[in-house]
Amino acid sequence: MWQRSYPRKYGLEVTEQEGACVKAARCRFCKYYDRQVPLSNRKRGPRKTDQFYTVPFRADLIVKHLEGQHTDKWAEYVAMSTSEQDMFFNLVQPRANTMYHYMDMEGDEINLVVSTKIVDVIIDEMLFRPEDELDAANDDDLAGISDRNRNIEKLRRNAL
Repeated sequence: MWQRSYPRKYGLEVTEQEGACVKAARCRFCKYYDRQVPLSNRKRGPRKTDQFYTVPFRADLIVKHLEGQHTDKWAEYVAMSTSEQDMFFNLVQPRANTMYHYMDMEGDEINLVVSTKIVDVIIDEMLFRPEDELDAANDDDLAGISDRNRNIEKLRRNAL
């Protein structure tokens, strides 16, 4: 059964509600901080998703999750006064809004997937200006230049 004290007491956030009846809640520690899971004897990697709770809300399972997955942050949170607990999550960015959520921090590589259109705009249109790369006198000199820049040069010549 949902208790009105759960959001502050356990750092939960109501995610689904019908009238005064709470149907689902999320662990805000999962939302804002990474899980602290020892990797000993684990066949799988740590979970990346947030912990959600539904009816019946069992305080013992909530505490088990907090003590096992968010050990340090939970200990810090429990030691705070109620006014400090109210402010605990206010100045923190959700994990999903940070680059750390999308990168493997254990490895020494960062692989980014970038759209071709973005690369074309940044490299072709912003870094290489047509007037810098086009000082050619005839069409033979324009062989390695993009169609867009070739057309710009032809228009420039015809305008003179």
